[in-house]
Amino acid sequence: MNWSESTSLALASLWANKLRSFLTLLGVIVGIASVVTILTLGASLQARIFGDFNTAGINDLQVAVEARPDPNEKEKAAEDNMFGSYSYSPVPDRDAISPAMIEEIRKHFGDRIDAIQFSGNNSYPVTATPGLKLDPETSAMIRFAGPDYMRANDITVSVGRPLEKADMDSASRVGVVSQKLVDELFDGDAQAAIGQQLSVQSDGSNVSVSFAIIGVEKEKKDSMSFGDFSRSSITAPYTAKDTLQPGNTNYQSISIRPGKGTDTKTLGQQVQDYMDRQYEANPDYQVKVTDFSADIAQIRGVFSTISIGLSAIAGISLLVGGIGVMNIMLVTVTERTREIGIRKALGARRKDIRLQFVIESMIVCLIGGIIGVLLGGVFGMLGAKLIGKVVFPPIAGVIVSLLFSLLIGLFFGYSPANKAAKLNPLDALRYE
Repeated sequence: MNWSESTSLALASLWANKLRSFLTLLGVIVGIASVVTILTLGASLQARIFGDFNTAGINDLQVAVEARPDPNEKEKAAEDNMFGSYSYSPVPDRDAISPAMIEEIRKHFGDRIDAIQFSGNNSYPVTATPGLKLDPETSAMIRFAGPDYMRANDITVSVGRPLEKADMDSASRVGVVSQKLVDELFDGDAQAAIGQQLSVQSDGSNVSVSFAIIGVEKEKKDSMSFGDFSRSSITAPYTAKDTLQPGNTNYQSISIRPGKGTDTKTLGQQVQDYMDRQYEANPDYQVKVTDFSADIAQIRGVFSTISIGLSAIAGISLLVGGIGVMNIMLVTVTERTREIGIRKALGARRKDIRLQFVIESMIVCLIGGIIGVLLGGVFGMLGAKLIGKVVFPPIAGVIVSLLFSLLIGLFFGYSPANKAAKLNPLDALRYE
């Protein structure tokens, strides 16, 4: 008897006992559905968190100017670094990274760099054109951004237009405002905000500087809020920074997004070497390039470990389902003892009997596995929708789940199949 004949007999037997077969399937269905649901939710949560990390620039190289360590305090500095201590201190504008230096970095590294972000963030009192504001005055963060800022942070506009290179070149006093600022000053009417003037109180004086609204940021409803992205803000050309911060046109820190196919760690070391050469003549300040790729890899590893651990716990129910399959198969062997005797009397070999019952057990588990994958995928995607990042069940997880269900069928079906194969034909024919 070949595999196809054994499979046909097994399917016929399962169809003849539909209710029993369905009850046998339940344990396998629950186990596989639990595993696939957990894997899908884990993939969704991981995609959501790392997507927001990307938006926040966690995968970018952070390039910051800092004071050179005092040779007499190297031991203390080493202790501070060991325990994660970090102290921020402002850097004089002459020692910070200038826009000209940023352009040199861009030219030097070419397509190894996708974007260079730099922005100066400060909060100022802001008032709008009389007659349109709800509040007499509000405070907003002014972000003086470079040409790559909006693209690199995936910021789009719902109304109006984004900042353009022409705005940078002409140092235009224009800005793209957040929806929250529109809600506070213009009763949420983004269209009415376009073209209006925002009066911003400049640093250290009573002089106000006006910025024309050219666009309104589109809200990211499916994204977690990180820091400044959830605040009332105005994004203006970096070349207009001098209007509010006279004599402060450079940047203490910038972030560099690696180009496609560029190894972040390698690029980080190259940028560090380049900046070391730029600052080697500066006795007071140096540049430190920070790469978070190793930390990101560790976080991914933790997520994977948690998903596998939870799936293993859920997989215990598969073992319970397998025990149920074995019990039903033992009952089936007992009920079909005369049938087994007749088949042996007609020439069926032990391996033929064993193969039929093993295949029957594996088919039960495979059908249960397929139904479990479908149900787990549905439940997982419904949960993923609540998380805010819909993903399909991981293909590798689905394949492993189906293979595991087949192994469960083989393992727990072999003992009943072996029992059936060893029955004495004469005893089997006399069985009532």
